[in-house]
Amino acid sequence: MYSFHESLLLYTEVRWLSRGKCLQRVYELRQEIILFLNSKNGNFFNIIFDQTKKIELFKKKLRITKARVYSGNIVNFTNVSEFLEEDSSIKFEDICELVNEHFDKLRKII
Repeated sequence: MYSFHESLLLYTEVRWLSRGKCLQRVYELRQEIILFLNSKNGNFFNIIFDQTKKIELFKKKLRITKARVYSGNIVNFTNVSEFLEEDSSIKFEDICELVNEHFDKLRKII
């Protein structure tokens, strides 16, 4: 493969790289990415389907976790539990709305 780019920089690895530039780079490398994925696993579309399935499962987990938090169950958030135990002046109800807003933002991003 003779491409202008030697490697694909991932957004999580290079914080200064904007999402737009990352997507532009993926687009520029699209043929090489397809060739690579086909050479590794034999079927590009199975890989895409598998990743889509994982994303949908993650979205479902977000919905379930949000419902648990909304009902006051924060078992999955040990740091929050410890923080609330340490500082009795802060109640979970005070931060519940912020936590649910955060889940909503995560869901929109995904």
